[in-house]
Amino acid sequence: MDNTQKVKWGIIGAGNIAKKMADALEITPNCQLCAVASKTPSKARMFADENRIKNAYNYQEIVNNREIDIIYVATTHNFHFDNAKLALEHGKHVLIEKPFTVNAKEARELVRIAREMNLFLMEAMWVRFLPSMTMLKNKIQNYEIGEVKLFNISFGSFVTTEYEKRLKDPALAGGVTLDMGIYPISFVCYLLGELPIDIKSMTRFSDLGVDEISNYMFRFPS
Repeated sequence: MDNTQKVKWGIIGAGNIAKKMADALEITPNCQLCAVASKTPSKARMFADENRIKNAYNYQEIVNNREIDIIYVATTHNFHFDNAKLALEHGKHVLIEKPFTVNAKEARELVRIAREMNLFLMEAMWVRFLPSMTMLKNKIQNYEIGEVKLFNISFGSFVTTEYEKRLKDPALAGGVTLDMGIYPISFVCYLLGELPIDIKSMTRFSDLGVDEISNYMFRFPS
């Protein structure tokens, strides 16, 4: 791609994280946000008007738009698989907001489709792209800080009432692991460049059945 050719983006989802992506695309060279889609037409139209986006679509309409090169999936966790699959099957490259999917079966299916159709597919795990993380990974791999024996990571936050409602809803694939726990998990796997070979966990579940507190112990090949 030359410097004058723009990547044409579409966003599925019209919530807070979609707004952050729209703002980022606006200041990113060689990118153009062409459309937003929501299952609620009025919400898509409002989002489009507020962010100076030309087209407001439903899900089927946005993947049918031949102008769009790549779709950013910004819906709730439970819809990631269906939205990404729809986009891939219509020849779109896909960037999925974390978590990639809610289980391994769904993840493998998306990867299979992307490989068969030679399409770009990635989870939007932003921590992997921080310059500080790249520097730390290089230092670990070059043994500049010695041999790594243990990572001890704690990650959590206070949440608003609105956010808590989604976080605790099983129908929306809520729970702390999919919402927050994937950050340290992805972080460690990225730094070590390998996946765990043994996992032990201890979890406290809410009355609705999602994990409120989760502790994991990973053992890696190295």
